[in-house]
Amino acid sequence: MERFKSHLLTTHALEISDSFDCGEAFGYGNFQRGVLLFAIVSVWVMHAHTLSFPLISGELDHWCKKPRDVNVSDDAWKSSAIPLEDDGRRSQCTVYASPDDHNDSAVVHCEQWDYDAEVAHTTIVSSWNLVCHRRWLLPLAIAVFMAGSLGFLVVGGAVADIIGRKLTILGATCVLMLAAFGGCFADTYLIYVSTRFFISGASCTLCIISGVLVAEVSTNRHRAVHVSFSGIAGLWLGDAWFAVLREVRLNWIALQFLMVAPTLLLPLGCAFIRESPRWLIARHKLKGAEAVVHEVARANGFPEDGASAFIERLRSQELEHAKASMATATGEFKSLITGTVLRRGMVVFFASFNVMGAYYVVLLTSAARKKPWMRWTSLAIDGAFNAVYLAVVDRMSRVTIAATAFTLAGVSCSLLAFVLTSSVPEELGIVLLILAKGVTGVAVVITTLCAAETFPSAVRGSGCCLYYTCARLGGMFASGASILRAAGLEDLVLGIAAAVLFLSAHVIERLPSQSTAFHHDATLSPPRTLSPAEVVKEMQGTLEPRTKAKALKKRRSINASALSSPNLRFPSSGNPMNPQLGLVRSASVHLS
Repeated sequence: MERFKSHLLTTHALEISDSFDCGEAFGYGNFQRGVLLFAIVSVWVMHAHTLSFPLISGELDHWCKKPRDVNVSDDAWKSSAIPLEDDGRRSQCTVYASPDDHNDSAVVHCEQWDYDAEVAHTTIVSSWNLVCHRRWLLPLAIAVFMAGSLGFLVVGGAVADIIGRKLTILGATCVLMLAAFGGCFADTYLIYVSTRFFISGASCTLCIISGVLVAEVSTNRHRAVHVSFSGIAGLWLGDAWFAVLREVRLNWIALQFLMVAPTLLLPLGCAFIRESPRWLIARHKLKGAEAVVHEVARANGFPEDGASAFIERLRSQELEHAKASMATATGEFKSLITGTVLRRGMVVFFASFNVMGAYYVVLLTSAARKKPWMRWTSLAIDGAFNAVYLAVVDRMSRVTIAATAFTLAGVSCSLLAFVLTSSVPEELGIVLLILAKGVTGVAVVITTLCAAETFPSAVRGSGCCLYYTCARLGGMFASGASILRAAGLEDLVLGIAAAVLFLSAHVIERLPSQSTAFHHDATLSPPRTLSPAEVVKEMQGTLEPRTKAKALKKRRSINASALSSPNLRFPSSGNPMNPQLGLVRSASVHLS
């Protein structure tokens, strides 16, 4: 129990870990660029593994396999033994019980199949006979993949907040490498699906915690762009790589290996990973934070004196609060977590569930039966939307951007639902689909940024992983809506997606205009320099015997003087427990 209590955080530590700019601690340079590159690869890898299944599980023509003792051509067999369906096509799952008896129309279900030889080698469907009464194994594989992410994310976020970002990233990378290797060479359906479970969990955990690390090591100036760009670039690379491989005719094993080949970059990228200084500070691990700050400062070419001064100012703050009782600290921590953070978190969770559900609804729309030109056009439109988003992300509040993106996505889904049920040219529906996908993708990215900035460093891993868990659940519900789509109610599905997007636009406005745990104006202020007259007065005061009351009065006088100093800067947050007040209270006095 005592060991558990040692990990509990004071509100002061919780806030001070987010109340400085990394630029003043270790500057900006190669370290942040390396972490950003690793995060991009992590998102690319996660998206590549997600897309690898649709890449190698495409549909193909199939029919009941002819017996070995039947010596006729395939065309003759299909003509005489395969019955016709109501739509005039040959049955894919039944065969005449007595093909030689033309008067016997009884049919039986197939136990074996033949496949279109031109594409059979490109899909696992032919390798494991995932057709007809075995077709349910395809959605089962998708469900297992989704379940892996849900299970791993809940655990991975907690682990990242307890043992650190670096160890979690390294562990997830190892699990992902082993599972991906096994999946590429799986020779049975059971082995393949089992590896997909671990691939999903490890890749999602790696992606989210890498994004958390990007948010925590970026400077205030670069944070929004870095977090957003890591997701945008990774997803775009995954889509582009998928579009390229869709045009080639290779064995499904080779296709899968090429699709997930970016996974091989992860061990190299781990060389850029260092522990998050913010997390170390939140956990009172100042020695570890000092080592990381100095190492990163050297990598960025930042002055060692500046890094040392930053650490000293941190230590002075820890001394101020070292005597706080554990009971009080625990109460403050619980109060903060169950208050502001929880309320903001619930808004983000709700929005993520809705926006990811809408995104999957758009992707699964019947108009998305993609032709090659649609994939490339969609990539171009996505790039244009994302470029506009990156241009305004630091010029407008997060809430304004999110509400606008949700509203536009809702409008596009509404128009798409209307077009699909109207007598309009097919091209108009395709254009609306591409636009809906682009703007909904932007909504997903801005929601991710809000999640990264909503939670404080001490619980950011858990918060962001729960955010993505809710998003995955939204995607699963959207996939389940295929029942309505199959019943001819696709317009209803799109209408529901539009409604929840409009609702999310309203709900997310409950967040503050700058919904962030980071204080953008915050800095650990340097010690105040006294004037010569103040120095003399201070020296005289040290020679006079002082009672405890006089000493307290003197200390208050110095604090009041420090508060009026123009050298001190404060965060814009109105939190009454602002750690910058602690910085002022413990400001040291330097002789000029």
